[in-house]
Amino acid sequence: MGRAGGVALTPAPLDATDENSADCVSPGMIDTEGSLGDLLAEDHPLRAAADHIPLGLIDSPEDVVRAALFLASEDAACITGHNLVVDGGWSTVLPGPPDPLP
Repeated sequence: MGRAGGVALTPAPLDATDENSADCVSPGMIDTEGSLGDLLAEDHPLRAAADHIPLGLIDSPEDVVRAALFLASEDAACITGHNLVVDGGWSTVLPGPPDPLP
């Protein structure tokens, strides 16, 4: 499921209670065995985009796990209805959406 689908399926903050919250984590490029053979392969068009990530990093699975653990922790007790983007700033420099379909 894409990032937009996950965000759309995240329950509304009104569904949150004192015992739970409704948040989601949206990862960017993740350095995995699978992505190295596909998305991060030297000949993939998005590979060049990785050179423009503001923090200069391609995230690891552990980066995403730490974000999710933070949202599940007491440190995030006052956070709900949030989409935590873990992408090294990539989403801040992406171009706009493509032209709409006719």
